[in-house]
Amino acid sequence: MKQGEGINTVDWLSEIEVLKGYLFGVGHIIDEQHQTIHVRPGGLYTLIRDYLELKDRNLDLRDDLVRNMASLDRDWSEFVKLEQDRQKEISQQSVAKLSGMWVTVSLISVFSVLIFLILIWFIFKAVSLQVDTLYDLRQQAESSNQAKSNFLASMSHELRTPLNAIIGFSQIMKLQTLGPLGNKKYLEYSNDITQSGQHLLDIINDILDVSSIEAGQLTISESKFHFPEILNDAIQMVRLQAEESLVNIENNVGDDGPLIFADERLVKQVVVNLLSNAVKFTPENGTIRISKLMDEKGRFCLAVTDTGIGMDDAGVMVALTPFGMVKNAYDDNTKGTGLGLPLAKRMMEIHGGTITIESQPELGTRVTLVFPKERIISADLTD
Repeated sequence: MKQGEGINTVDWLSEIEVLKGYLFGVGHIIDEQHQTIHVRPGGLYTLIRDYLELKDRNLDLRDDLVRNMASLDRDWSEFVKLEQDRQKEISQQSVAKLSGMWVTVSLISVFSVLIFLILIWFIFKAVSLQVDTLYDLRQQAESSNQAKSNFLASMSHELRTPLNAIIGFSQIMKLQTLGPLGNKKYLEYSNDITQSGQHLLDIINDILDVSSIEAGQLTISESKFHFPEILNDAIQMVRLQAEESLVNIENNVGDDGPLIFADERLVKQVVVNLLSNAVKFTPENGTIRISKLMDEKGRFCLAVTDTGIGMDDAGVMVALTPFGMVKNAYDDNTKGTGLGLPLAKRMMEIHGGTITIESQPELGTRVTLVFPKERIISADLTD
């Protein structure tokens, strides 16, 4: 073992730990046994979480303001009605006792007006306080969002560039392009570095895609392409993962499929996310079936059905939530960021499509992509 090579390996591993610190915060703890990550302040994860909490608080305060205004309107209407009824009654009594009751009625009216003015003043003060609070929260949310955008823009370069270098150099070492490493452990370490770096790069790319979609800044490049071609590419990308998990993939679409006008990269990413999730949550000797359908509305439907562990309705809701992780008996398979399905859903919505999930615990899951008729150039590959 050469001393320089050992130092480089330690440096790369240290770089990865630093990058995890940027993502999960300095001092974060990764619990391998329970597959959980205890994040610390200062990381991207806590920044996004704080932003979402501020956003929820803003919505709650806005709802409170609407309720207060509605209550004020009801109280005003009731007050006006009561005052009108009282004035009418006083007017009827004043016919007989006009001279004696005139002073009393005047005093009551003056006091009523004073009480009303005081009530209006308190209500106006409360509403003003709510408006000021909402304004401050909006400013904080906008500042947080701007800070998040700046951080992500910086992270895009500062993290991707060294990660790509780490992955590239580790692949060179794994392939022994510059000569044998001399020890089999070096090959194992090189493979671990490549896998860890690629996993972290995938996490960063997913987070950046989610942020871009939320900000409406995701750029799409639409073109015509044959859907079976990108489906075959997606299957090839997850085939090794399926073989290692002893999961069989049945492609019943074949080479007969539609010509679609969409962003080819995003559509491929959607399909890869669905297949990767299916492989991840399907036990050994399980099967994943891919089928197609042109419905009565002229929409193209692609279904990915697995014989995996399945989910209940609550699990489906969690799975469609960014960073949502469905807990189940196969905790070892739940590695990831919880962004696969939320990303697929938003990318389909960008194309005017939908994604539906049908699942039952212990029976499996069926995820269906529905492309609108407007996206279908030709229903058959041979057209």
